Amino acid sequence: MEKINKLLIAAFEGRPVENFAADDVNEAAVKAIMEKCGLDENSNARDYRAAEATAFALIEEAVDEILPKKLEAVLNEFAEVRQFARNAEVVFDVEKLGKGRAKLTISKGARGGIYRAARLDNKYFGVETQVTTVAVYVTLEEILLGTISLGELFNNILEGFEEIVYKEVFNALASGSA
Repeated sequence: MEKINKLLIAAFEGRPVENFAADDVNEAAVKAIMEKCGLDENSNARDYRAAEATAFALIEEAVDEILPKKLEAVLNEFAEVRQFARNAEVVFDVEKLGKGRAKLTISKGARGGIYRAARLDNKYFGVETQVTTVAVYVTLEEILLGTISLGELFNNILEGFEEIVYKEVFNALASGSA
C-alpha cells in the first residue's frame, strides 16, 4: 500500500500513523496530496483546479478501500452481508424454511397482474439489487486550506450511506416486504 493511501485512511479515521499523531495526520495527508499533485504553498486557484482530478482520484481510492468495511459493520446489525461478483446473480440459500416460504414472495402487485410464485421445494432466494451513491461537494481548495478536514469529508460520506441504508430498511419494514 502506498504511503499516501495509509495517510489518507488514517486521516479519514482520525488515528495516528507512523510518526504522525492523530492531530497531525490530516496535515500530513494534505501535504502528501499536494506533493503528489505538484502543488506547493505558492500554488494559486488555477493550479488547484488543474490538480483536482488527480487529488480526488487519490481520495476516492482511499475511500473505496475502507468504506465497504465501515458500511458492513452497520449492515451486520440486521442483515447477512456477502460480496458478489459485479455480474453475478444475488441468490441466498435459505435453510430450514419449510412451508412459510411464500412469505418471501410478498410484493406489490396489480389486479390481473403476473406474480412470482414460491415453490416449496426451492430453497434459494433471489434478491433485487440497486446502486446507491452519495456525493459531497467539496473543492480541493477547501481541503488544502483546512476549511474541511479529510475526516469530516469521510464522515459525511459514511453518514450519507448509513442514512440511506436505514431509510431503506425502514421503508421495507413499513411496507411489510422485509
